[in-house]
Amino acid sequence: DGTCEGSDLEIAACILLRVSFPNRYPLNDGTNETSNSIPTFSVEYCLATDREAVCNPDKPLESWANLDEPKLLEALEEEARGLLPDPCVYEVVTTCLMERLFEFMTMSVHASYSK
Repeated sequence: DGTCEGSDLEIAACILLRVSFPNRYPLNDGTNETSNSIPTFSVEYCLATDREAVCNPDKPLESWANLDEPKLLEALEEEARGLLPDPCVYEVVTTCLMERLFEFMTMSVHASYSK
């Protein structure tokens, strides 16, 4: 939950993040380059809507915010690299996604005029 830049709407967001682990993750024996590899992150689905919105079951749900996916993924990777050699997925999700997700979202045009 949060607000997007340029809006005072209370937004609820749902994001499905795929995490792919390198071989032998999180073991770090220092014997090769991949021992310091971070997981690969990709966004499979993202939806943001007004917390107060009422959606009829016969209407499609449309996201009210656009995610800057490349910037979000860059931030996730940077956070993960900073935690090496420790396992990083939990910390990345709690620090980067839960605390900073709305930094990477902007309100769509139709959401800006909805209230």
